[in-house]
Amino acid sequence: MKVRTFAIGDYSEVRKLWIASGLEIRAGDELQGVRRMLARDRGLFLVAEDEGEIVGTVMGAWDGRRGWIYHLGVRPDRHRTGVATRLVRELEARMRKMGIPKVNAMIYPWNDASLRFFSSAGYYVEDMKEAQKWLDKEPPTASRRHPPRAGPRPLRKPPSR
Repeated sequence: MKVRTFAIGDYSEVRKLWIASGLEIRAGDELQGVRRMLARDRGLFLVAEDEGEIVGTVMGAWDGRRGWIYHLGVRPDRHRTGVATRLVRELEARMRKMGIPKVNAMIYPWNDASLRFFSSAGYYVEDMKEAQKWLDKEPPTASRRHPPRAGPRPLRKPPSR
């Protein structure tokens, strides 16, 4: 398996992988949105490829202060085989090389598998909320919301400095 930079020709296969892996496809994930993202952070959108097939993907971004991880997805038949770990480690290495001092991962609160993965990869989970506003169009009339998670989740607190 090799990890490489996403190419625009990968879009169709990557989108299918996002859907198969349970990622929520939202506005901005369409081809034009991905093109805009690539114009800013081309080297931070990665795919894992095995025998010519894309088996995993992760998107990274840098806002000038910290790095962000989005859309970590692995083909279901490749879960728990190290694909996600390889993708995130490569993304972190590229971010370090760019001088990015801190990285945050965007995870839906209902996504237990991602919460466990990032916790095991050394990330700590903060209870934060996200507020959104579209600047280029009218807001949607109905928004898809996920119910709150039931039960406790392991939290990793930041190390004391």
